[in-house]
Amino acid sequence: MDNARILIVDDDTALLQALPQAVSLRMTAVQLDTSDSALEALELIQAQDYDAIVSDIKMPGMDGLTLLSRIQQLRPETPTLLITGHGEHELAVQALRGGAYDFIQKPIDRDYVVASLHRAIQMHQMRRQLVEQQQALEQYARSLEETVKALRESEERFRNIFAEAPIGMAVVSFDGTLLQVNKAFCEMLGYCAQELTARSLSAITQPEDVGKDELLVAQMLNGVIASYKVEKRYLRENQETLWADLTATMLRNQDGQPIYRLVMIENIIERKRAKLLEEEQRYVAYELHEGLAQVAASAFHHLQAYAGRYRPHSPQARQDLGRALELAQLSVREAQQLITWLRPTVLDDFGLAAALRLQVEAQCTDGWVINYDETLGSERLPPSTETTLFRVAQEALTNARKHAGSLQARLALEHKGTTIHLEVQDWGCGFEPQAVFQETSPGAHIGLREMQERVQLIGGHLTISSQPGVGTLIAAEVPLPSDTSTF
Repeated sequence: MDNARILIVDDDTALLQALPQAVSLRMTAVQLDTSDSALEALELIQAQDYDAIVSDIKMPGMDGLTLLSRIQQLRPETPTLLITGHGEHELAVQALRGGAYDFIQKPIDRDYVVASLHRAIQMHQMRRQLVEQQQALEQYARSLEETVKALRESEERFRNIFAEAPIGMAVVSFDGTLLQVNKAFCEMLGYCAQELTARSLSAITQPEDVGKDELLVAQMLNGVIASYKVEKRYLRENQETLWADLTATMLRNQDGQPIYRLVMIENIIERKRAKLLEEEQRYVAYELHEGLAQVAASAFHHLQAYAGRYRPHSPQARQDLGRALELAQLSVREAQQLITWLRPTVLDDFGLAAALRLQVEAQCTDGWVINYDETLGSERLPPSTETTLFRVAQEALTNARKHAGSLQARLALEHKGTTIHLEVQDWGCGFEPQAVFQETSPGAHIGLREMQERVQLIGGHLTISSQPGVGTLIAAEVPLPSDTSTF
């Protein structure tokens, strides 16, 4: 992050002085530029490639969302963070959909701003380096088609670049056998070079993704395309899932005949985690709008009706007031549920088993009958494992409440050797899992897919068993690391 350059845009002169000072105190070796208008900021952005931009959404003339759109046109790779007012969740969601890297709520948490800027700058600089390296590799690949003498010279340079490249690279034969791998490729997958060169690329690929790029390989062999890029999942040596962007190029001899494939993989697991977080934020924004906001509005109208009568001693007025109080209480309950969705802080204090027990007790107060069995007790697990299993159980119980048509469920949590096993079962209407996952409409069954992705990201496996009229069983099994002393 040396020599990083940041632009801060805000029409509030007080914030325009305070925020740069706060950032400068917490981030060394960065240069800060400021602007009090979006139009002036655009002139700066045209002249300078910033590593990150921070802008208020509400500004006179051109607002932050319009500025974001212009930045996407001028500097699409520059991460932009937008400042929103407290409770402006719809604006925050709109900003993220418009391409914002993050949003910052007022009152501003300076530590959060600095942490978000640090991540954004690091991502921007790494992306810039990766683009430069990929361009160099593509230029090098084209040079392989020149004369035999140039080919020999290029091969020497290739060996050096191949060995030291920060992205995973492998030379693959026509039948998919790994012929040569570099250090970064080995580190990403957890194997040594000898173990990988004895395998095929499909052997370390998630079975569902094996055929994902077969058509593209055939097109590349036939010269229809020179290269392609596709997102794939790989199996690491410890059976964890590695999400990666695969870029493949066909290397040819001087006669234009294909020799072998050069594949490059980039670890995108953090991007997948960010995607899951974004989906949670969208979920909260939706629930606030459709749940709490609607209830609060209804409560307002009832209170307004009461005020219009000016006779609270009358039966009708007392009825209106009682109804308003019920709606206010419901608003508080929904707000508490949404806070739990935002961050399950109960995990930090009590651990997974106790957190799930509190979740079950809360459900039972609403009329549910949930049998909860656990053998974990006060044992603490890795934070990522606790959060994942809590979210899976929470989502499964929520789905059962919304769709099962039954008020009876079972929740089980068990430590089995080197794994943790979680089960959520209901005896409701059930569904056809295969038909559900074949749906391609936007937003279809996001909850089920997110549960699968969450469990896969920590190396686990999720099974969904259901039949119409029988009910649903969701089972997650996740491995535990051998060394648990640092939890």
